[in-house]
Amino acid sequence: MNGIDTLWKKDELEQRTVQIEDELYEQLVNLSENEFDASVSKIINACIYEFADKEEIRMSEIKNLSKHSVIFRKSSIEKLIELKSKFSIPQYIILNLAIKEGIEKAQKELK
Repeated sequence: MNGIDTLWKKDELEQRTVQIEDELYEQLVNLSENEFDASVSKIINACIYEFADKEEIRMSEIKNLSKHSVIFRKSSIEKLIELKSKFSIPQYIILNLAIKEGIEKAQKELK
């Protein structure tokens, strides 16, 4: 992959307040500050894109949620809506599952 492949085309942005597990948010902040040249919001959007092609999802317990302001790409919001419809699961659960899987993948690749 070359550097140009990592860039996204322009998209409308929308700020929303969402519930994210405290532990996951701390991991996102750590990745943003120490590993990637990306904001927490950009990492979250990347997690959504990565999660969007799932044919089945693995449920896990979600605990200790806190509200956080996130800047979403319009296409990311559309993907969350599609996943909500596909799996009949609330968006905040899908979002947290996407973040969790994205963090796990990133941590494996960083090793």
